[in-house]
Amino acid sequence: MRLGLISDIHGNLLALDAVIGELNESGIDRLVCLGDLAAGPEPRATIGRLRELDCPVVLGNWDSWLLPKNSWIAAITGFALIRSFGMAVAISW
Repeated sequence: MRLGLISDIHGNLLALDAVIGELNESGIDRLVCLGDLAAGPEPRATIGRLRELDCPVVLGNWDSWLLPKNSWIAAITGFALIRSFGMAVAISW
């Protein structure tokens, strides 16, 4: 299985689309995001694009910082694998 790993997107949808295009041409089987996807110019669209691709995401430090302190995910220590992208930042941005 060929895995495509991406990280530190920071809401840059244009760059994300370019990287996804390159990875698709290289024949990856699965795409995984290693975090820090939402803080930046286009957070909703960026999260939406990864949702469309059913891409699992590891919670990054910037992603964690954007979540409300009383949210359920704030209680998780270390990294968390998020498949639903139910991040408060995507809703409230």
